[in-house]
Amino acid sequence: MKKVLGVVLLCLNFGIFACRGEQDLSIRLASISNDTQVSSQWAINRIGLPYAWDEQTGSNEVSVAIIDSGIDYTHLDLAGNIDIDECYNFYDGTQGSTTIMDQAGHGTHVAGIIGAVGNNGIGVTGTCWDVNLISYKVMQDSESVLNSGIPSAINRARDNSIPIVNISIEFSALPTGMLEAIESYSGLVVLAAGNYNNNRDANAIYQSLSALDNVIIVGALGRDNLKTSWSSYGQQTVDLFAPGEDIYSTYPLSVDVDGQSYSYRNISGTSMAAPFVTGVAALVLSQHPTWTTAQIKDKILSSVEPNSSLSSYCVTGGVLNAYKAVHSCHDYTYSYQWINTTRHKAFCRCGESTMKPHVVHGGGNICLECGGEVSKGLVQWSLKRSLESNSMEEYVIILNNQEYLSYLERNNNQKEEY
Repeated sequence: MKKVLGVVLLCLNFGIFACRGEQDLSIRLASISNDTQVSSQWAINRIGLPYAWDEQTGSNEVSVAIIDSGIDYTHLDLAGNIDIDECYNFYDGTQGSTTIMDQAGHGTHVAGIIGAVGNNGIGVTGTCWDVNLISYKVMQDSESVLNSGIPSAINRARDNSIPIVNISIEFSALPTGMLEAIESYSGLVVLAAGNYNNNRDANAIYQSLSALDNVIIVGALGRDNLKTSWSSYGQQTVDLFAPGEDIYSTYPLSVDVDGQSYSYRNISGTSMAAPFVTGVAALVLSQHPTWTTAQIKDKILSSVEPNSSLSSYCVTGGVLNAYKAVHSCHDYTYSYQWINTTRHKAFCRCGESTMKPHVVHGGGNICLECGGEVSKGLVQWSLKRSLESNSMEEYVIILNNQEYLSYLERNNNQKEEY
């Protein structure tokens, strides 16, 4: 009997996840936003966001406070996710829209990573497509920080029951009252580890911050899947790594950059890595609105993708994995391969060991990774799951160049169209 399971699109970022229901096999595809410049956002695929978005894209019921240089509240890719009335400028004690206009660009870039409006057909997408962004302005430019504003901003987040705070600021001295403010705040505080390749294990400031139960400290991962040369680190103080190199995000047109104006631009830094973790925390809270800060933090840190090159640089030895953090059902193993060709070992987007196909340009047959010749024709995707009876069933999807059909392969090797 033929059943329609859905349309499968074969592309370089194609992926399938399957969970077995009571009687049915369900095929789960990655969700891709329609934002026009999403191809410039390499970090999206690196941390498995398309697969996380298949389950959760965020909620405007979840608020995130960004303690930074303000936000360009007029930016078309941000305006829909900004809670103007709750924004606050700690320089002059004013509240509302005009008071938090970003004159440095830093806060707007951070805000876009967390929550640029997703799937709106323009620009980029945030880690959360929907979220309630609140700007707490403590910076006039990228070099000037109002230290007293940071603990005041944390206290304001506490008083307004904001569950997540992002602070992409590097500390050479700890602002008076900051530790006490974090201790009195029940939400999650995500901090950038800082740049300049410093060992935070030898720094009393970051030792104190990392000791707090509701703090996550984030280092920067490069495009090469290694710690960037400039990211600070700490085997006991930095919790995990997230993409921080050449991160493409929103930017204020009003801010001059070497005589040029940009609505979007690439910036590198641990300031860019931290908001990916903040955004994933907001996704997790959207998925589990009753979870505590401890549960959210534990889920993020326990679901990292292991990376042996980071084992001496952070507590978890891994990289942020959005899909694993958001996903609740994790009872299967996943592998895939090209038929009659050499297979490449890799990791599934959910972090499990897997095999990945040769990568070829459309119409070509030379693998971009190994240089070998790849057979054209059918592709076999195999998903295996242990059942309660400890038996194994194998679900095979055959993809022809022209036609995409799903099959359930029976033990007698007969293939039934399904």
